[in-house]
Amino acid sequence: MSIYFFAAKTAPSRYNRANRDGGLVYENVAIRGKGNTSLTQVEQYGNSRYSFKVEFDHYDNALSYYGLDKLSLNNLIQDNTMLKDYLCYQLMGSFGVDAPQCSFVYITVNGEDWGLYLAVEGVEESFLQRNYGSGYGELYKPDSQSMGGGRGNGGAFSLGDWQQEAAGETGSAAAGTSASDAGALDPNIKATLTFATWDNEAMDLYDELDLEGRFQELYPNVNIEIEEFKDDDEYFNQMKIRASAGELPDLMYLQTRFFPVFKDYMVDLSDTKAAANNLLAEDVKADGRIIGIPEKLAGDYVYYWADVFEGADVSVPHTWEEFVTACETLQNHYGASDPDFMAIAMGAKDSWPVYPFMENSPASVSGNGLYWDYMATVDEPFAEGEPIREAYTMVYDLFQKGVLGADPLGLGYDQALSLFLNKQAGLMIDNSMGLAKIKASGVDLTELKSFYLPYSKEDGSINRVILGDFYMGVTNTSENQELAKAFLEFYFNDFYPDYVQKLSCESTMSTAPKEKDHFMAYADEEGETINLVNYVGGDDYTAIVNECKFDYNKVGTSMLTDGFDLEATFAQLNADWSAAREKLGMK
Repeated sequence: MSIYFFAAKTAPSRYNRANRDGGLVYENVAIRGKGNTSLTQVEQYGNSRYSFKVEFDHYDNALSYYGLDKLSLNNLIQDNTMLKDYLCYQLMGSFGVDAPQCSFVYITVNGEDWGLYLAVEGVEESFLQRNYGSGYGELYKPDSQSMGGGRGNGGAFSLGDWQQEAAGETGSAAAGTSASDAGALDPNIKATLTFATWDNEAMDLYDELDLEGRFQELYPNVNIEIEEFKDDDEYFNQMKIRASAGELPDLMYLQTRFFPVFKDYMVDLSDTKAAANNLLAEDVKADGRIIGIPEKLAGDYVYYWADVFEGADVSVPHTWEEFVTACETLQNHYGASDPDFMAIAMGAKDSWPVYPFMENSPASVSGNGLYWDYMATVDEPFAEGEPIREAYTMVYDLFQKGVLGADPLGLGYDQALSLFLNKQAGLMIDNSMGLAKIKASGVDLTELKSFYLPYSKEDGSINRVILGDFYMGVTNTSENQELAKAFLEFYFNDFYPDYVQKLSCESTMSTAPKEKDHFMAYADEEGETINLVNYVGGDDYTAIVNECKFDYNKVGTSMLTDGFDLEATFAQLNADWSAAREKLGMK
């Protein structure tokens, strides 16, 4: 087997887009240099023939290589025979051990021969699926940093160092001893800070704005190693595994739904300048502690084509009733001649695009950003008169109007987005970060405008849900906690003003105001009075949801199926919710 990668002759620590050609062609395959010690070892050997990781489903969840989602391409530079690894994997398989599959491959990069490599199956979801019939469950990996001279980023293993660490006697940045305990943080400190993210947009900007180089102006001997994941689900699952093993990175991103899982692993940031200057951090705590500083402020917008609205004689709606009528008018006008037309481009095959209706509507209807916490205090939150019941009834009635096209469950988000970009849909509901995909499409955006989803009140005002995202935190498993906090302070106070100007979101820092993207600013021009609702969900809510398996997105997609019974669904949700509260001792 031969593999040809059309990519630069570099070994970045993040995934880049590449094509693979070897008889079969795989487009949009992700490729990056392998590892931490793997990279430094290559340099120590005076070599440039890096090992690689190839992720087939990084950009396309449906893509795999004969069922495999990830391959490691190992350079074998420590083995002159190039046989040891291959023979070990074969022997393990022969002995009945659940070993990864492997094969020799020959690699060329941009037409240049890089030689013989060993392709090894990634021990992740596809490995679990192949061996155990499911891609989910507990997966543990050994601490390879402590074996074979790999400790300390390729440095030699020292029993004395290990004993000192066990006794808590290592340097000022080690666990149990902070730089602040010993005085000011030494600007000449030598360390590598590890950072994990699933934000693909950010990775490009980190390179463009030279994140590492700017931090090294303060700490010249500190390197920043960023590990990128394909999405927040992969990130969440991997971080859970690593948390239980005490192997979290120095810094990591959180969503509010992650807080209950990781709160015991995070450092309190309440005393930081970044927290003091952040608009949202004080409102989102875990056990009274600020464990993450949000870098992005997201709120939903209805993006629409002004010429499509004009062609159907539709005006921007200012009430929920007007919104429903506008969607019906668009569907009837354009759908009569185009069976693929969707008034609302949503892509319900992926359950998450229904979130503006299913996740945010209870807070919007109630005007209560702590609505999830309120739900945790009642046995039957879906009973008559409750805001979530009102909200979901409104959504169900909208869906019943047929404004999502002929087959909303047959289209994913990307397909729905494509319909919108080709004006085969009149509007699309997405947050401010979703605007980036629209702008990156290259289509003519002259007629693109926006308004707020009109969950209107009797006084004519609109409750608009806003939420923070990408909460940066410092882990208490880090051996460089004070240095990591110094990086966080640098990030939000020095780096962030330049960074946020390039993001498709609103600023979370009072010290770094940002003018709204003009596509989002159209919504403000409509003149409504906007009540901002910053919503979060606490531990009790999370515990109940986990116990009764309440998934608002799945409820939303179920509303689009034939035979869906809304009243029966409310009754079942109430029963499950009440039983969960009783089991958890909350009654």
